[in-house]
Amino acid sequence: MRRLYTTTLAMFVASTMLAACEQDDDTAAAPSGPATEAGWPASLMVFGDGFPNPGDPCRRIGESQATVNFLDHTATLAGCLSAADAARLGGRIVGTVDGVTLVSIPTEAAPPGH
Repeated sequence: MRRLYTTTLAMFVASTMLAACEQDDDTAAAPSGPATEAGWPASLMVFGDGFPNPGDPCRRIGESQATVNFLDHTATLAGCLSAADAARLGGRIVGTVDGVTLVSIPTEAAPPGH
């Protein structure tokens, strides 16, 4: 459990630092809003290139102000741009943020490495 927490925290810190480095002083942060087929809303910390497998339409979701109430150490939080994709994950749908359906998947049900 401690390793999962440490890894998740490290990924969050690294992503935050990278995002801060990429933003120019002349440009404003992307506004959060409904998800579109072209991308994911800025309000969510999205990881990977598919969940549970690369290329799948859903993604792992990290901690942000929008998701803090949906995270716990016993589950993986995933997000899907469609409710149908979310239902196929087999977890518990816990909410929707900016058009993304959030699913809590018990850690023992998540594939290894996710």
